[in-house]
Amino acid sequence: MTMSKEKVYQRMEQMMEFSKTPKFGLSKDEKREFRKKFEQKSTPKGVTLILLTHLSIIASALIVVDGINSPELLYSIILTLVGIIFISRQLRALENIVHFGSHYNITKGNKNDIIINILAAWPVLQDVRNYRKSHMIHHSRYGASADPCRIRYDRLKHLFSSRSWLDKAKGVLVYYKNFYQDFGFDLNTLVRFLIAHALCFGIITLCLGLSTAQSYYILMAVCFFFVLPLIRMVAELGEHDYDISEDVLESTYTNVSLLDRLIFHPAGDAYHVLHHVHPTIPWWNQRKAHDYLVKSDHYYSTAPKRDGIFPRIAS
Repeated sequence: MTMSKEKVYQRMEQMMEFSKTPKFGLSKDEKREFRKKFEQKSTPKGVTLILLTHLSIIASALIVVDGINSPELLYSIILTLVGIIFISRQLRALENIVHFGSHYNITKGNKNDIIINILAAWPVLQDVRNYRKSHMIHHSRYGASADPCRIRYDRLKHLFSSRSWLDKAKGVLVYYKNFYQDFGFDLNTLVRFLIAHALCFGIITLCLGLSTAQSYYILMAVCFFFVLPLIRMVAELGEHDYDISEDVLESTYTNVSLLDRLIFHPAGDAYHVLHHVHPTIPWWNQRKAHDYLVKSDHYYSTAPKRDGIFPRIAS
């Protein structure tokens, strides 16, 4: 007998909550209180935060496009560099929102996926349903040879340890291709990505002119195709260290440095230990839930942390 769509989504939600990880030191009552405080879904809040992320990207890109023509060369260079880093960081935030959306962090069932796809996933060349299929394997088979995140991690370690810059350049391209393959990139996703940005290009052209729209999308292409992958690579290296252990608690990290939280791990991604222990907490509650557990759960407070990004690349 074929299950209804709602039952399929309920089954997926149950599977996404599955973890080989114990819930650390919270009692049953404490865990119930914790979930009540931090696991509440909110469609209005989720949608608002995603729209604000898009607004920040658009506003920043338009400011940079306008500032490029400034007669002050130093101002123009600094503005462009800061703008590229910030826009790429916000694009990474959208990717992280897709990740949290794969755990139904906004609402239940199909409604969650429609919201995440239209507002977050399709604009960054992803589909939350495809993402979920791969990500479920990461949670349920953590550290195993079938774990797609471990496979990418091993490739990244090899990439950064290589002394050949040609090998590094090739490795970046291979990583870029493998990332989208791992998360189920297909023709439909590409078409939706192109439609989303064609609509945005058309709106900017109508409102601000063709020249501004062209400059806007040249800037966005630099951020999306060149800077975002580098931010993503550093972020993925910082979340786990499979060389230490295949146990999720021993090889998963909270990335607490200011640079991590500002650039490499936006939208709650810095608290990766928390995510593996309590995967259904929305991204907007990650910091508060982390602070709560640090005070109330001794085992969580002693979980691995990283306070810098560069040692892990060299190690």
